[in-house]
Amino acid sequence: MKHLFVINSHTTCMTALGVIDYLHLNKDDIIFVLVRNYKNILIQGKYKEIDMSWAYSYKYFQNLLSCHKAIKKIDKQINEGIGNSNYIMYAPNPGGVRIIQLIFTNSFCSGFNYLQEGALVLSGLLKKRQLPLNRSVLDLFFKILYQHRIWSSHFSWRVPDFINDDRSNPVCYALNDSIFKELGYKQQTINWPKFNIESKYSLDPQYPCFIFESSVEMNIIEKDIYMHFVEVLIERAAGSMNYFKFHPFQSAENREYITSLFTKRGLQFKELPMEFPFEVYLSSYKHMTVLGFKSSLLVFAKQLGHNTVSLENELLANSARYSHWRQNVE
Repeated sequence: MKHLFVINSHTTCMTALGVIDYLHLNKDDIIFVLVRNYKNILIQGKYKEIDMSWAYSYKYFQNLLSCHKAIKKIDKQINEGIGNSNYIMYAPNPGGVRIIQLIFTNSFCSGFNYLQEGALVLSGLLKKRQLPLNRSVLDLFFKILYQHRIWSSHFSWRVPDFINDDRSNPVCYALNDSIFKELGYKQQTINWPKFNIESKYSLDPQYPCFIFESSVEMNIIEKDIYMHFVEVLIERAAGSMNYFKFHPFQSAENREYITSLFTKRGLQFKELPMEFPFEVYLSSYKHMTVLGFKSSLLVFAKQLGHNTVSLENELLANSARYSHWRQNVE
């Protein structure tokens, strides 16, 4: 039996490694399916990998012809990667995007379990996203035509009702049992692994770590409001040395502006590398101080016993746009 982990972020990767340790899985039975161009220097060459980043885009499922071709190509790539062996699938959810649905409904998939990811620190796992009528009709058509290989793109987190085998009894693996509680499945807490961090990536945990989000780029808050409270956060909490982590989706312009806020105050700082998971710092160090707004990393830091400071309430009080967005995701 193979164990196939769908990895789309540092958080799912760390959770997958925790599951591997907890279940004492054989290295030869482990396969990582990488999506969203995920890269992690800590796992390179450690496990067999199947890069499925190309299939993560919705564009392959916008009409019958492209959808049919994509299904055949995805099945072929997965089946070759697993050596036509049965596998248990581990992923953030069974139906968030088409590629995950197709791995979940592959004829070799005999089981499914949940992996914690960043988005799951938010509530509302049972809430369905409202889609345009044409998307809803297309979903229904695909569901009938492809006999439940793909279905709704409402991003519902529960296993679909038409599944009545072992995949309908998943285990939810997470740092604590509150993450997936809303789904009503079996919970299993795991620990993220600890690492001996190389000196070029190391930090001194006595100094503050600032976490910045792509809220401006996602258009969920006005740039001037977000940057104002970034500056407030720096003024209130900066130390003689400071670390900060940008979100991959943040623009070069906004990164430069935030960096300038440290520079003009004469503060020492170090930007933490994008390719190195911040989650590793959280699992490997003790007593860190992590600051930001609504990043998943702040929640993880608190769960792991670190000191956290959030100014999200300031964003909620000063931005109607941000407040409206938060209401919709909960």
